Amino acid sequence: MIVLVNDQQRYELQQAEQQSDRFDREVEDQQLPKLNLPDITGVPEPAEWLLLIVGAVALWGVYRYQHVLGILKLKGNW
Repeated sequence: MIVLVNDQQRYELQQAEQQSDRFDREVEDQQLPKLNLPDITGVPEPAEWLLLIVGAVALWGVYRYQHVLGILKLKGNW
């Protein structure tokens, strides 16, 4: 969306619309804008590590609880 502030901008837009190279214009500063991409890392942040550790401990606790009660039998025939 183009926002026109004054009459001069409206006039310049009308002139530019009537030119034959309306869609084939060059970048005025001859330089494309640089993208501001953040550094992407594959290492989880500390909070994610904490959640992974808590989840692993919880799974280990459930396994031990079921093992003590005899619910989980790993030596059975599959």
